[in-house]
Amino acid sequence: MDSTGLMDFSQKCDILVFFANAIDTIGEDGSKIRGCTIHYVFLNKMYAVQSEYDITKPVGMQRGKSWVDYAMRDKVRLAPAIYEGTFEMAVGSDGKPSLKLTDIAYKSNVRFVPYRVEGLELPGMVSCDAPDSLSVQRVLNMLNEPAEPEKNETGPEKAEPEKNGTAPEKNGAKSDKKAV
Repeated sequence: MDSTGLMDFSQKCDILVFFANAIDTIGEDGSKIRGCTIHYVFLNKMYAVQSEYDITKPVGMQRGKSWVDYAMRDKVRLAPAIYEGTFEMAVGSDGKPSLKLTDIAYKSNVRFVPYRVEGLELPGMVSCDAPDSLSVQRVLNMLNEPAEPEKNETGPEKAEPEKNGTAPEKNGAKSDKKAV
């Protein structure tokens, strides 16, 4: 419960925002329409690929869409990107409970990486030069490892001493910097 004694139904979770658009226009009836639409998917729970093809069942992830205050567009500077969304329980126009996006904060960029799933064949499938999923995972792991510091090829014992407080010249190039 919050300080007013009411239950707090707010919840924070990671979302992938892939579209945001601010709208400031006049409707057909002359009323002002001002706000922002944000399209996203929740990242907290990913579902496995459908194992058997069944046209009567949905496939993929259903996107969420929120109509928010015009000023919230300023918080969505990049898309697609991962944001932390704050949601509150609200009653929709149909009288049913729904989650309403009330605040958003940038967390990180996102990288889409194509890959093949070995053995997967679909009707009408075209060939793809994308690597298999294990190769992609190895590359992503390598990208996430800390970089090793660069080593001085000549070594500290063979490096030229500093002259007049300036760094040594490389490959005989002369610097335009003058010692002070």
